[in-house]
Formats: sequence, structure tokens, C-alpha cells
Amino acid sequence: MPLPNLYLSFSQSSDADLIPRIRPLVSIEISSDVSPHYILAEVDDDYYPHFVCFNSVGKSVCDIPLFDHNPEKNKNLRLLDSFKDFPNNWDNKNAFSFESTFIDKVKEIVSNLTIQPNIFPTSRNSIQLEYEKRNEDYLEIEIFPNNSMNVLTMIGDSEVEYKIKNGTQIQEQVISFYVR
Repeated sequence: MPLPNLYLSFSQSSDADLIPRIRPLVSIEISSDVSPHYILAEVDDDYYPHFVCFNSVGKSVCDIPLFDHNPEKNKNLRLLDSFKDFPNNWDNKNAFSFESTFIDKVKEIVSNLTIQPNIFPTSRNSIQLEYEKRNEDYLEIEIFPNNSMNVLTMIGDSEVEYKIKNGTQIQEQVISFYVR
């Protein structure tokens, strides 16, 4: 007996154009009189959205990922979201809270990085992205709400600081750092 045809209908949206999410619950209709209808439930498990299919008696029958899972990136995006909750004076040194739009901008930059950084908030109201190689070479990129970005590299005994203009240049800096 041939497998029945499967018809899916769903709409996909995104959270700041970074993480796909499925909004409505949808049903799968199988073109066979004897086959039950299946319901797809929306599941968003720590930035790992996927479908779970349930048959007519509520038994889970499939799990369908919606995108390639990158745990490091997802961890960094959650970490950045947590910075939105920082109050003024979060560091006990009079640091200001972070604006949601600034954090969203940094999330966009981080989501496009091939190699994920270590991420830290700073008392200067900036977000710091850090990379370190086994040989202790170090790359630090500090992003400010006014779109200013500072880069610090420590390669061997050489330390260099300079400014870059946009998030695209961050990816270039990271790649350049790792190909040395």
C-alpha cells in the first residue's frame, strides 16, 4: 500500500529576524479515509524551535527541527537577551541599563558570526566580544550603542587598538584573527 500524501500548512515568523518561530498550531491532513489527522504543536525549547506531531489519540509521532541547531550561537543570543533585564547600577559602579534596541543590534551581529565569541557586558555601557587562541593571541571587539566599535588585538608581544565602522567588519576581523 503506498504511503498517503502529506499536506502541511504553516506560517513562519522570526524573532528579530534571528530565530524562526511557528505561530499558529497547524494540522496535517493525510489523504486517506482511514488515516487520522495529526496536529503539529509549536515547541520552542531554548531557541531550538521544532514541530512535534501528535496523532489523534495524543501520542507524539515525530519531531521536526526547523533549522540547524547551533548551541553556541543560541547560548549567546539568550545571554544577550538577559542583558535587557539589567537595571541601572547593575555592576555596583553606576553602569546604565542596556537599551533593548542596542541588544537587538548586537544579537544581529552575533547571529551572523561564523565563530562565536565569549560575550560580556561592560560598565561602559558596551558589549564586549572576545576570542582567544590556544597560543594566547587575543581579539576583543567592543560595541557601543552609538555604533562605535573598538578592536583590540594582542598577537604575541604586539598590542594594537583601532576602530571599525560596522558589523560586517567584525566578521572580517574574526576571520583574519584565526587565519594568522
